[in-house]
Amino acid sequence: TGIVARDLDKSFHVEVLKGGETVIGLDYSALSYAYTTLSRGKTDTLTELAKAVVLYSEAANAYLPE
Repeated sequence: TGIVARDLDKSFHVEVLKGGETVIGLDYSALSYAYTTLSRGKTDTLTELAKAVVLYSEAANAYLPE
């Protein structure tokens, strides 16, 4: 929620804790889901949406550099 277009490719570190200990930690970005979708090798509406999100992110980074 609240991720601006130029930060779609910015990774966030997430940890799942159990009893104060890290069970799993991962780095994830909004584009991680797009990558997973595109790696399926299918051509469908979801794939086209993932491609559009990647292109949108690239355009935002070119237009609004940090």
